[in-house]
Amino acid sequence: VTLTELTCSNTQHGWYCTGQVYSRIKQLEITLIAMNTLVLTTIIVCLAQTHAQNYCSLCRNHTMCLYPGTGPACSRRMYWGVKNETKQEIVDIHNRYRQKVANGQEKRGAPGPQPAAADMSKLVIGYELATIAQRWADQCTFQHDLCRRVDRFGWVGQNLYMSGRWQSNGVHPQANQNWEEAIAAFYNEVAYLNNKNIDSFSSYPPKNGKEVGHYTQLVWGATYRVGCGYSAFVDTKDGKDWFRQYYVCDYGPGGNVVGRRIYVPGKACSSCPRNSTCKDGLCEVSPSSFSSSRAPRTSRFPFWFNFPSRWFYI
Repeated sequence: VTLTELTCSNTQHGWYCTGQVYSRIKQLEITLIAMNTLVLTTIIVCLAQTHAQNYCSLCRNHTMCLYPGTGPACSRRMYWGVKNETKQEIVDIHNRYRQKVANGQEKRGAPGPQPAAADMSKLVIGYELATIAQRWADQCTFQHDLCRRVDRFGWVGQNLYMSGRWQSNGVHPQANQNWEEAIAAFYNEVAYLNNKNIDSFSSYPPKNGKEVGHYTQLVWGATYRVGCGYSAFVDTKDGKDWFRQYYVCDYGPGGNVVGRRIYVPGKACSSCPRNSTCKDGLCEVSPSSFSSSRAPRTSRFPFWFNFPSRWFYI
């Protein structure tokens, strides 16, 4: 494993350790208090059996390699991070939209309706993806990072959303994370997607000139993990202070691969993998299957990047 800021000391109450542990499958956040030597040794041995992850070896411009901490654009950052319960909320919101599409309930499009999905996976939390997404959110830079891949996924997709409002009289707004709003912004691009384009993703926007890439990544059938990061910060534009809320979501395996199906059209769950069960129209794969499966490696280039923004003036 790769240990980041993991420190241990022998106090009068026993061993105290705090930090983060990353593996290829998930991130374990640990706080070990008043532990005896035997228990601590056992945990270290168990951790040593997991696979090491060296992000710089995956690509030199990897987010975890280039940015050891908070970036200069975040010098006036006020709030950051995503709680574990919020990570699950993010997954639930995504799955609600995916269920709607999988069950053939989305009537919008250009034209619509959107076809039902036969192979739509149920998303689960991607802890490693969330760690990388948070590191990019820590830069407060509203553009895509250069490389966010992980050992498990040769290609990791990404959706970005930023909201902003003017700080009236220098009063800082509350930093209530609004993931419903951010993910709805991704999903509502469905209104511009031709339902015939499900069979082959195109790197070019539709003839109507509207973006659909956030939607297509959100409902990409093969994607089964999502992890997100968040930062709220203040910057100055035209002499005014603006309060920004920056949302970053990384998806694995990534979607928006040119020429590939967004998902397989057909009756919900009719093309689920063998090791999965159907739940509310989504293919739910067991955790043991996640640990033993690998996504195919994909090229770095034939993808469409996505970042909508919305500015609030109050």
